[in-house]
Amino acid sequence: YPRLPGVFHRMEAAGDEQEEEIEALKMMFPDSINAGKATGGESRDVKLRLDDLGITLVFTLPAGYPGKSAPSLVVTSCDNGPSRSALAAINIAIKDHIKKEYYPWVGEQCLFGLVSWIQENVKEIITFTESKRKKTLSIEINKDADAKERPQDPVRQWIWFIGFYTKKIIKGFVQLGIEKKLTGFLMPGKPAVACLEGDGLVWTKSVGQIPIFLFLEPRTQCED
Repeated sequence: YPRLPGVFHRMEAAGDEQEEEIEALKMMFPDSINAGKATGGESRDVKLRLDDLGITLVFTLPAGYPGKSAPSLVVTSCDNGPSRSALAAINIAIKDHIKKEYYPWVGEQCLFGLVSWIQENVKEIITFTESKRKKTLSIEINKDADAKERPQDPVRQWIWFIGFYTKKIIKGFVQLGIEKKLTGFLMPGKPAVACLEGDGLVWTKSVGQIPIFLFLEPRTQCED
């Protein structure tokens, strides 16, 4: 990227300082800059696209810049640019840099200085942030894998029945419990009670099927 030539110094005429600084930027970045027109007493936006970094710099210049007011700067991402986390880190770093280097505001032109600082530092910020993000993602994936492999705490469920006494239904109940790797006991009769135990996954997907098996399938078979 081109750098600020040494011939650019602080302008004397306050009304011309913005225009001359923007014209200098246009000479350095002829195909990458878009400057809004200044209207009386209003701020204007100057957008500078840095394709090698995948970012766009959006400067907002108050009417009083540079003599009385400081500009603001927000960095946005171009196509295939930095991730949202990297973009957030870039904007935080720029905000800290502006606060450190330019405040309290003394009325100096700073666009070239900010562009140069960004050119020199943004790649390092992106690399560091992406590396940190990938490391965090890897840790989360490993945690999820460990959680899946770790046996869940068993769940105990009591089930009450109006009537539960035929051998066929009792046999079906016990067989289904064995298939689903559940433990517990059954006290048949009228009324009847059963206690089932299993881990949360088995309970959610399997135990809920038992009442359907008991009250639908066996009764249909009995009627046949």
